[in-house]
Parts: sequence; C-alpha cells; structure tokens
Amino acid sequence: IEAGPGRTIRVLGAEEDIARQILKLCNEEQKQACWLSKQAPDDLRGGGVLQPETTAAVGLAAGKMSVDQKKLLSELLGEYLKNMPADVARERRERLEKAGMDAIHFAWWGDGERNERHYYRVQGPSFIIEYNNTQNAANHVHSMWRDMAGDFAIPLAK
Repeated sequence: IEAGPGRTIRVLGAEEDIARQILKLCNEEQKQACWLSKQAPDDLRGGGVLQPETTAAVGLAAGKMSVDQKKLLSELLGEYLKNMPADVARERRERLEKAGMDAIHFAWWGDGERNERHYYRVQGPSFIIEYNNTQNAANHVHSMWRDMAGDFAIPLAK
C-alpha cells in the first residue's frame, strides 16, 4: 500500500519475507522437496471450509533443514503467534514445542521473487498455516492459521 512519498506498507510483509528466505536458502535437493510447483494456486485451499484440511503434510521437513532455515522457520511461526491473543499464542506454542520442530513441513508454490504470484504452507501435527499472494498482480494477501484438532474449539468431525 502506498503510504506517502517513499513509504510503502506491506500487509504480512515479515511473514512473506521470512518464508522466502527459507526458500532461498534451499540447496537443490531441498528445493525438490519444498518447491512443489512454479504455479501458485489462486487462493487458500482451506478457505471457506468449516474445518482444516487434514491431509498429510507436504514439502521440506524441518528435520532436513539447515540450522539457519530452522531458525527462520521458528521466526516465521513467531510472527504468526505474536498476532494472536496471548492465551491462544501460549497454548499453540506449547503444542508446537510438545510435537517438536522436526515434524513441521514447509512447502512453496509459484514464483520465488517478491511481487510475483506465490503461496506457501507450513504444516505441523497441531496446525496448518496457509499464505497466498496471487490476486491483483500479487498485491492481495490471504493467510490463516488452522488448528488440526478443530478450529474455534469445535472438534473435527470423524
């Protein structure tokens, strides 16, 4: 968003930049696991549904990331958590720590450069994050954190 001479405001800019840094630090083998398509989906896959998709995680497992990538992944999760009410963030962080970082997967679709269509997903045993920036020439962001046990304390239907 243009906010005056020489000033731009980017919605979820840190979340976008940190995720892209993880991607850019991938070696060729990691890119094969992480970068699933050069085509980004048009929107979040779980948008508009009552409960999160519970399919298996895809992408690069944190257990196969470098120390720097793991640090960035932790930073990315922190960016999302700091936007939540303190009690919700605390509970989600506890669940993250209990499951361990190595079970978290990071996946990327679309272009790797800023201002181009892209989508990423971060999925662990207790959560799934989706981020999509494809609309209006990659100038319209959607993102959400879903609880794999069921959103809004509503258990998943079996």
